[in-house]
Amino acid sequence: MAEKILIIEDDAFLGERLLEILKNNLYEATWFRDGAHGFQKILEIKPDLVLLDIGMPSMTGYEILEAKAKDVAVRDIPVIIISNSGEPLEISRALALGVKDYLVKVQLTPEEILEKVKNLF
Repeated sequence: MAEKILIIEDDAFLGERLLEILKNNLYEATWFRDGAHGFQKILEIKPDLVLLDIGMPSMTGYEILEAKAKDVAVRDIPVIIISNSGEPLEISRALALGVKDYLVKVQLTPEEILEKVKNLF
């Protein structure tokens, strides 16, 4: 059975590209453009991995991480942050909330993100 990956990303180009590349590599991928809907999907489908942006409408990535940490049913689902910010304070805050990796969008291609996903599994 294919691993389920939930993408929560408000950038349409990146979200569509990640969805395409993950599905082409036989992952079961779903994409949501806002944090609140994305968090509800975490609770519903309990994915094997979440690719999460930080700055999003309705619920930030940090709010999602904090809410996820409080819910025993989903707290152990691994998360990889994909953010515009490479600020050390942002990275350490995310790592303190238990993310597996923190990637800066401008420094990576979707193919490199795919490699990170493969390495996690």
